Amino acid sequence: MSVYVGREDGSVTEVASNLGWAQFVGWAERLEDAPALASLLAYGWAEDGKAVAEEWRGAAEMADDENVRSVGEELAAAVGGGPVVWTNGLAPDNGGPGVPPSPFRRFPLKKLPQSPTP
Repeated sequence: MSVYVGREDGSVTEVASNLGWAQFVGWAERLEDAPALASLLAYGWAEDGKAVAEEWRGAAEMADDENVRSVGEELAAAVGGGPVVWTNGLAPDNGGPGVPPSPFRRFPLKKLPQSPTP
């Protein structure tokens, strides 16, 4: 599986494998002054993708692992300037083709059909 970044315009970009993401998160959790990046990692979203990229670039020289640097660069290139989320690409079944819908899309709750009682 992979980790993707979704942007407000509905576009989604693959940024890491699960292992690479885990290594990146483990490294980034030690950063003291990166609130946008911390929000993305802790809550799954950040209000300002540009701030996420800037915080990565400001801390990148401290990353001594090639996988961490690679994920950080992919993330910084993918986030854009508006709100961003990270996702594993799985989304609710919306009956459409196999393309994951935008993580910003709101899905109405559907009432499930009742199974017949025996």
